[in-house]
Amino acid sequence: MEKVTLQTLKSGAVIDLFNVEFEKMLTNINDENTSPTTSRSITIKIEVKPGKTRRDAECRISVSSRLAPIKPAESTLYLDSDDGILAAYEDNPEQHTLDFTSGNISAIGG
Repeated sequence: MEKVTLQTLKSGAVIDLFNVEFEKMLTNINDENTSPTTSRSITIKIEVKPGKTRRDAECRISVSSRLAPIKPAESTLYLDSDDGILAAYEDNPEQHTLDFTSGNISAIGG
């Protein structure tokens, strides 16, 4: 009979679960939408609950990772009243747009 080791427990499930979380971590490190310097971690948890006779035990294996969060997307909102009701716009309503579709464009200095 073979004694249990980390490598043999549940036919190597700990190693397989670690590899899954490690791949997630590497993907997260490579993601441009996360901070490059935030620490990441992997936690391996093995719970053993002995039976009443202390001759057997239930074993639960879990592996989890703490990754860097996705950086928030930021925008400026411009608030304006539309018929007395406040509305939000990403474009400044006071900024006028230039109409380049009229065909009346002259070269500068020419």
